[in-house]
Amino acid sequence: NNGANPAGAEITLANGITLTGFTLTTAGGTVSAGTTVTGTTAIDNGQLVVASGNLNIGTGGAAATVTATGNLVLEVVAGSLNVPTAGTTINVGANTLTLEADTMSITSPTNSITASQVTFTPVTAGRAIFLGTATGTGLVISQTAFDAINAPTIVIGLSGNTGTVTSGTLTLDGSRLDIFANGTGGKGVIDGAITSTATGTPGGVGLQITGSGATTVRNADITSATDVVIL
Repeated sequence: NNGANPAGAEITLANGITLTGFTLTTAGGTVSAGTTVTGTTAIDNGQLVVASGNLNIGTGGAAATVTATGNLVLEVVAGSLNVPTAGTTINVGANTLTLEADTMSITSPTNSITASQVTFTPVTAGRAIFLGTATGTGLVISQTAFDAINAPTIVIGLSGNTGTVTSGTLTLDGSRLDIFANGTGGKGVIDGAITSTATGTPGGVGLQITGSGATTVRNADITSATDVVIL
């Protein structure tokens, strides 16, 4: 659509997408329209980029079952990445899943998103990230979103992240959490209790915060069944 219809025109992807390592870019017009993935959709390894509008994995009336045979990147340039539906699942197996958007809403059921590693990162460099019960202007990743993840490792931000990552109260029961805020001006702030009951995590670490040098602020307790590393 690319804005040809001023009100936006929904783009629906169903019945599989074969990317074979390439990138598919969609432009669905305004944020109120966007791109929707529904039904049983197999995505070969690659990257799906939504240049305009939201990306909805499933809708209120139609769930999506998304699988991938390789590492998968879902990027939303100017809208929200939404996984809203009770029956929706994303399973990339032993591969990695990167979710990249400035806003996200993930309310699918517990353990509905499966990967070896799930990375959350904003599109805009330096954008603030809020975890658990923390809220603010930026990328908010709620407790419900964390509960939806079934992966040995969850990564927040990319190495070199220059923004502030603030955690409110947050519980982790099956994943190692790596937080990156190690770019110039990057900072990690613990404003609520973080509790990790996960065992057998990669490297024996439950939580690792990589900052830009004496920049992690701990205003609340961290409790972990495995190691906590602050760099």
